[in-house]
Order: sequence, then C-alpha cells, then structure tokens
Amino acid sequence: MARIYIDAWCVKSETSGMGRYGRGLVPALVSAAPQHEFVVLRPASQRGRASLVPLGATSAQEVFVHRPRADWATLFTRPMIEPAFRRFGRADLYHSLFHLLPLGLTRGRMAPRRIAVSLHDLIWIDRDAGAEPRRLEAEWLKRFGRVAIPQALRTADHVICGSHATSDRAARWVPADRRTTVHYGLEESWFRPIEATGTSPQYVAAFSVAKAYKNVGCLIRAMALVRAQRSDVGLVLIGGDATISADVRASGLADQVIIREHVGDDELRRVIGNARVFVVPSLVEGFGLPALEAMALGTPLVASNIAALREVSGGAALLFDPTDPRALASAILRALDDEVLRHDLSVNGRARAAQFTWSRAAAQTLSVYERVLKSCG
Repeated sequence: MARIYIDAWCVKSETSGMGRYGRGLVPALVSAAPQHEFVVLRPASQRGRASLVPLGATSAQEVFVHRPRADWATLFTRPMIEPAFRRFGRADLYHSLFHLLPLGLTRGRMAPRRIAVSLHDLIWIDRDAGAEPRRLEAEWLKRFGRVAIPQALRTADHVICGSHATSDRAARWVPADRRTTVHYGLEESWFRPIEATGTSPQYVAAFSVAKAYKNVGCLIRAMALVRAQRSDVGLVLIGGDATISADVRASGLADQVIIREHVGDDELRRVIGNARVFVVPSLVEGFGLPALEAMALGTPLVASNIAALREVSGGAALLFDPTDPRALASAILRALDDEVLRHDLSVNGRARAAQFTWSRAAAQTLSVYERVLKSCG
C-alpha cells in the first residue's frame, strides 16, 4: 500500500477543462486502487461542492486547503499543505494534476518520496502573446511560465502528458523515460442520446474563449462567408465575454449569433448534440476535450489541422488550416450539406470517442504510479 497525495487544486470549476479532468480522473483512480491510501487536496473554495471521492470509498479522503486562487501563487503554497502532511503522514507519491509545483516541496523531513506532474499543454510558453486577453497579464504569464513550468517538469520524477503532441513538446525538458502519455477520458453521459430540438433553427456550435490562440475571430469571419450561402444557419458560442460580443457586432452577425455564457453539463450536451456542426478552430491545444465530447455525441466535427486535434480526432474530423477563414467556411459548408460525409463523421466520431474512458486513463496513470513507486527502492 502507498500513501498518494493528489493535488487537485486546479479543480476550481466543475465546468472548466481542468475541472472535468479532475472530476473524471480522481474518482476513477480511487475506485481502481482501493489498496492505496489517497489524500485529495482541494481548494477551500470548493468545500460543499460535489466530492471527487466515490461514495463508500474508505481508502480516500478530501482535505480542503486555503490557497491563493491565482495560478502563479501555487509556487508559494508549501506552508499551506504542510499541515496535511503532518496529519496524514509523508507522501509516498505526490501527484499534481496541474503543471506547477510548490517551491520547496522536495525539502524537509515530510517531503514526498516521489513526485508526478500532469502536463496539459505548454501554451503559456508557446503562445504567450495570446494566452490571456490582457497584454500585461499575457506578458506576466510568459515570464512566469518559462520559469515555473520547466522547474516543475525537471523536479518531477515522472510527467504524465495529456497527448503525444504535448509529450513531444516537453522533450526539451524531460527525457523519454520520465514522461508518459495518458489521454483524457469522457464521462458516460456524453454517449447518451440527446433529445432532438425538432424544427429549431440549424446552427454551428463552438466554445468561445477570449484568448487569441482559441482563434474565435477566424470562426466568426468564416461564418460570415457561410451565411452568404446558407442564411438559414446560425452560430452558437458557448461561453464568451464582452470581447467576443464586440467581435460579433463588428462582423455584422449580431442577429445570427447566440452567446451562451453560463451552461451546465446537461445543457452543454444539448447545445453540442443538437448542433449541425461543432467547430474547434484553435491555433494550438494540449488535447482538445471539446472535440472529443462533440464526437461522442455524434455531432460532425470540424477541427484545426494541428497536432493535438489530429491525434484526438484520429481521422474522424474534417480538418482545415486555422489561419484561413475561407478554408474553415468551406469545411463548415461541406459538413452542413454533404449527407454522406455527415454520416461518416458522426459514426466514426462516436467510434473514436469510445476509445477514451476515465477507467482507461486511471489504469494507465496507476501504471505510472507503480513504476515510480518501485524506484523508491
């Protein structure tokens, strides 16, 4: 038996990508390995929210820790998690679900024997100018990420990468024998049938995040071209803020675009499942969970021709050059009008998505744990 601390600080929102990662992986890990003792560290702000520990699990418990919300402040949180070490004992393995580690984690009598880190992407380093909508914040993340992320990768005994694309990019700091790719999974609810909306207007759907690398502006420009040929098709943007609203108004599509800022799980499934096409226009991604969710629902996927999305879609998406709005418009029109293509994208997408489960991700993660723990001697 090993004592495993899972630092789930990144699960600050149940609907974010990091939130869905923690919500899917942690319960699957606990269920698959009752022989281990799990201590799940969560932010105090999540007290009272849905537990990450499965009901009836006796080998795991959650500990709520008061920690700063800002990502960069993680570096200074060792004193805040020290009481958990004293209460439950020294960690045989400490696994951070986000690619940052507290400074000083490896020092002192209570330092974890081994450390693992989940690396989701290197966007702070690779796309620093577009990592945040505000220039000063983007500049800060550039400087911070170029120091903090490599520091965490070099400190960890093993790095768990969300995709081969991310793993390849991490080779600069982590040798091949210290990194393993473990794809994300999907909850079973994504494969359940969606109630059809009948005669509701046809629409294209996409997530809308006000960060330049998400490339929403390209999608808006492409939809203006699509509307010139298919005036009956609208656009639904999931999320969004004032910046996105301004871009929509500038495009002349304000009357044809619906922005859904706050969407729960069930409604999210309905919005994606009833879309004629789902688009992921990103310039860079570490994995691309929304692409996988759309495929699971059988919604034809149009995605950027970038490494992570090629990896996730596995040939079950219509790919386009993300720097070319005309190429995106052409792909959307094909996915709207070609019924044979639509059928193939839907069927193949479901089959591809079925390969990604949290139980599989947990088994692969536990395999990493075992290898790392064996190295303790």
